[in-house]
Parts: sequence; C-alpha cells; structure tokens
Amino acid sequence: MRMRLKKWARGELEASDIFISDPESHIGNWRSVFARPSQPLYVDLGCGKGVSTCQAALAHPEINFLGIDINLSVLGVARRNAQSCFQGKREIDNLRYTLYEIEKIKDILNESDDVERIYISFPNPWTKRHRQEKHRLTHTLRLLDYRCFLSSDGEIWFKTDDPELFDASLHYFPDAGFDITDRTEDLYRGWSHENFESEHERMFAAQEKPIRALIAHKSELLKPETNMKTSFIHGIKPADILLPGKSVDLHRWAVIACDQYTSNKAYWERVAELARDVPSTLHLIQPEIYLDDIQSNLGHIHAAMRRYLAEKTAEKTVDNGFVLCKRHIPSGDRWGLIAKIDLEKYDYAPDTVLPIRASERTVPERIPARTIIRKGALLECPHVMLLLNDDKDSIKGLQKYARPDKLLYDFELMQNGGSISGYALDEAESVAEVSELINRIYEAKDGFLCAVGDGNHSLAAAKSCWEELKPKLGADERRICPMRYALCEIVSPHSEALLFHPIHRAIFGGNLQGMISSFSCWLECRGMRLAEGNEVEFVCADSSKSFMLEGCGSITVSPLQMWLDEYLSEHSECSVDYIHDESELLRLCAQPDTVGIKIGVLDKSRLFDTIQNNGVLPRKAFSIGTADEKRFYLEMRRLR
Repeated sequence: MRMRLKKWARGELEASDIFISDPESHIGNWRSVFARPSQPLYVDLGCGKGVSTCQAALAHPEINFLGIDINLSVLGVARRNAQSCFQGKREIDNLRYTLYEIEKIKDILNESDDVERIYISFPNPWTKRHRQEKHRLTHTLRLLDYRCFLSSDGEIWFKTDDPELFDASLHYFPDAGFDITDRTEDLYRGWSHENFESEHERMFAAQEKPIRALIAHKSELLKPETNMKTSFIHGIKPADILLPGKSVDLHRWAVIACDQYTSNKAYWERVAELARDVPSTLHLIQPEIYLDDIQSNLGHIHAAMRRYLAEKTAEKTVDNGFVLCKRHIPSGDRWGLIAKIDLEKYDYAPDTVLPIRASERTVPERIPARTIIRKGALLECPHVMLLLNDDKDSIKGLQKYARPDKLLYDFELMQNGGSISGYALDEAESVAEVSELINRIYEAKDGFLCAVGDGNHSLAAAKSCWEELKPKLGADERRICPMRYALCEIVSPHSEALLFHPIHRAIFGGNLQGMISSFSCWLECRGMRLAEGNEVEFVCADSSKSFMLEGCGSITVSPLQMWLDEYLSEHSECSVDYIHDESELLRLCAQPDTVGIKIGVLDKSRLFDTIQNNGVLPRKAFSIGTADEKRFYLEMRRLR
C-alpha cells in the first residue's frame, strides 16, 4: 500500500543529522559520514520505514548501517522511528538514511565503499507483468550491480512473503555469481540467524503467513571466461554441444527437419537409403510423414541414442560455448548461433510476455506425439530456429570469430540442402560478446528477445516435458536439470539470405468452387469480402482463381486459417497438409480432388511488431526459406 504524502517529511529530514541529502557526492566514501568510519558497513536497500534497520543499528553499535529508499515520506517516518528507538539509550551515530533509486545504485556506491552486507526485506515482487521482472531488487541485473560495491566476502540477506519472487530469486542469485548458503521456506520455524522484524513482517506473522528467507554470499572471483559465461540471464545460454566423431560421414549424418516433405514419401525413402547402416540423425528422429508409426519406432530411436553415446559416435566437442554456423543456400550465406535456451524464459501461450515467445498459434493436440521421444531420450538433436529481435544481422556480426582453428565441420548437405560450416565459440572474448549482444537486445526491445521461427511444436513439446518434470524436483535440481533447456539455432530476420516464404495449404478431398464459395460466405458474415487481387490463390488440376481480402484488419492468413479450421471440422471427407514448396503444392494439385491454397509472402520486417501488438499469428503463417533450406539435424546435447 502506497503511503500518503507526509508534508513534514522533507523539512524534518533536511534538518536531521542522520539524513544524507547529497548521496552522489559520497560515492566511494560512505564510511566518512559515520562517527567510526573503520567499522563494517551494512546497507538496507528499500529500507522503508526503517523499523528493522534502526533495531539492528541499536543492537550493533560496532556496525554502520545505511538505509536507502526512493520514497521521501517513508524516510521521514524512518527518521522518527530511529529517534524513538534510540531515545534514552544512546546517540544515533551508526545509522544514516538517504533518498535514491535502487536501479541507479551504482551512481552512489562503488567498490571503495566495501559493503559487507546488504539487506533486502519485503521488496515489491513485480509479479503482475512478466516484462517488469527486471525491476525486482533481486533480479540478476540488480545483483550484478550490487557485486560492484560488495566486499569480496560480502553477503545479501533477503526476506519476502511472495513465493513467486522467492522461487525466481533462487535462480537470480546463482546466475549473478552468488552462492546461497542458507534458506528457509518459513522464517519462524527454520531460521537460526539473528532477525530484526520489520512492520510488514509483524503483520505477516500475525496472519501466520509464511516468510521466506535466504543468505547469499558473493562468490570468489572466477576466471574471466567462466565469469563471463554466468551473465546469460535472459534465457539464451552457452551449452555443452556434441558432434559426430571424425569417422562419421556428415553428408549422411545430417538430415532435414522432420516436419518437411510430409506428403512426399519418395524424399524420405531416398534419405533412408543414404542413411542405411551408417550413423545418421535419421535414426534419432521420427519424420512426420510416418508419425503414426512412432510407437513402433520409439525403441529403435532411444536405442540409437544409447549406441551413439556408448560408441562415442556422439562426442562433446564444445564445452560451455556456442556453435556459429554458416549455411550456404541459393539466397546467400545464412549465419546462425547454436545455443541452449532456458525453458523457464519461454512460453507458447498467446499472451505471454516472457523473452522467448511463439510466433504462431500452438495446437495443444500436436504436442503429445512430440513429447513421446523426448521423455525417454538421452540426446536432443534440434531443428528449432529462433528469430532474434535485432535491428540488423547481429549473428553475422560474430563471423570475425569464424577462424580456421575453430572450424568444427564443413560439408555438403544431402538432397539439395546446400552446404554448411560451423565454428566453436568457446573462448572468453567471443562468449562475452554474445552475452553483451543478448543483454543489449533484451533491454532495447522491452524484454521481447526472440520469436520461434521453425519448430514451434517441437519447442512446445520440450516445454511440456519440463513442466511435467519440474514439480518432482527440488529447487537446486531444477536449476541444473538438463531437461530445463533446449538446443536451438538463433538467426536474424535481417539476414539477406533469410527469406520468408508462405506455407501453402493442400486440401485433399476438396472441391475448388465449393471451397471458394464457402470462404466467401464466411468472410461476408464477418464484414469482409473477396475481391480481385493476388493475396491468395485457389488452385486445382485444371483451374485457379486469385483474390485479395477487403476489410481484413490483419494479415491475410489469419482469417483464412480460421475459416479453414471450421471448414475441415464440417467436412470430414477432407484433410489438409501444409506445404512449404510451391512446386510440391502444384504437384499435389495435379491429383484429382485436391485443392491448393497459395498464400502471399509475410513481410518479415513486421513480424515482431505484429506479435507484440496483436499476439501470435495463426499456425503455419510463414516459413523460413524453402523446404530444402530448413535446418538439418546436426548438433546434439545430452538430456540425461
């Protein structure tokens, strides 16, 4: 509850010896404001009314205490509370208050202040909107700030009544280089340390509301490369990445994403012939064209994973780093960064504000078939591609680290897939640059870091598996569990080689004129209509008709997909497949009773703004590249 303005507060504070009105002038020299400058300095961040602060200062004259808050009226009450607390006992010579914003704390405190302890008690949890998490006083960004003025063995004492904030902080502290040395879920039943009650705490105790607390110690200074790798706080992190051994034929190892050529058995039969009796990622996946056979093939997939690990076909090649890959395709060279993402920072819910979001609507019914493999898997081998919300091709900017001595692979992909080369980014400088890049984009884009470009349902399946496993784990296990993460390739939508292509619809059992008539009626009932144009084209073996949508306030594919979902639910004789390649669509449309719907190209420059303003797109709204340009399975990561 916000305190009412105390008109008397400013005058009383400015006349008081315990209030410091010019905090910026004391940076690096805070001890000088106390009667005994050589004493340890403890800082209470967001001290509020100072009830616990003045109690601690009175009990420990051998320690200097500095309370900081952003609310002048609250500090006015804190001054009065200090006067009352110390009255008749001794002079207030080891307690001072100042007015300042905690997010700018480095403007008034630095390493010369050598603070030995920080108190953070019952801060604003900022739980109403996820994008405001960074304002939490225990957020990793804030904790990194505090490291700058904490002594080498400094500590933070944290208390809260908010379980969500406490659980999140259990991750924030380790990510910022703090070791949690003690913690409790109930302060009054499991805490052996000295405790001074605040006004909030007394209220919660009277309500028998559990109070959570922890003590975190600043870790010893780590080696530069290790320290840099701990600053990945927004969901994109370095990983231990496995690659095939040198004896493996990579041309036959790497296979295109399982959700391609879902109506072309001939393609997958050629892949199977190439992969026969040799190590190949084909043996680690289930092509969607054969999804109905997944139960019968599941044992073979998991057995192949065990065999590849036992025979060292799959070996750890990159230690806590990234792979920078260059895919050469007809449109040019597309640069990508292989990294793991924290599934706690991703959600496919349409209204999520987490840093990593779906770009299109996720169909829950499509998730279970994809979780079956992951639940028992020893390895993951991803085809997920994330689009980075940058303003230029930031991934290509990392190519300076693509040195010959860091080359991991360079080979031709099968089946017209072009070629690919990959480089290890595992040294201090390159890893630090990735960290800075991610943090900069997160801040500039108000927390919207990435959108899923390809593999939406595969990543949703990884999330589903983690959410199912998470309640069975303790807090420490949750933080380090490999299932909490998923390996992905991150690309920039500003890459000249990354082209957005439409995903067409092939309706089997359909009738061209009947479908056009149905779509037209559906639109007119909603204030829209078909007109001459080239936004969408209906195609069959001997005819085609092109239209545009008048009165459509969103991208064309949105109302189209809504209508198609209703149409298919009413016409059980029809089925649909989503086709990435126009020539493949036309091949299918040459068959009897098959209608193709060709979609126009989505403007990729509008993608993030569209998602931010209107929510996720309908499923299958766009495709990154043509079918042959999709991601190939190549790198791996252990899940157990």
